[in-house]
Amino acid sequence: MKIGSTLRCLRNNHRFSQDHVARELNMTQSNYSKLEADKFFPSGEVLEGIARLYKIPVEKILLSAAHDDLSNAPGTSHGTTDLLQAGPSASNQLENYKDMIINLQIRQIELLEFQIKTLRVTSNNNQRAEVEN
Repeated sequence: MKIGSTLRCLRNNHRFSQDHVARELNMTQSNYSKLEADKFFPSGEVLEGIARLYKIPVEKILLSAAHDDLSNAPGTSHGTTDLLQAGPSASNQLENYKDMIINLQIRQIELLEFQIKTLRVTSNNNQRAEVEN
């Protein structure tokens, strides 16, 4: 899944520079630029930071990226509208949708695992602080 165009669109809609977004995410402008260029996929932590910055759920970012992938796929010009008119190629497009949904679910699981890990670390730190006091 390519997410760069979604990130670029969000940034432009908020009239932020790449440098501003990068600073908010505690990364270099060069690394953020690589995200927008789809050189690499953002980690769960970075996705959460992006979601906080734009005040939207991570799922919305991922769904938007998946929609962009489908809209830009060969033979598609209107996303799901083409699926209804595609005839024999509809089953191929359904397979693509299924794969994208599975990938989104995998990303969501990764994000939840990251959140659980973060909560455990926070909880452990709080417990240590209580014991020390």
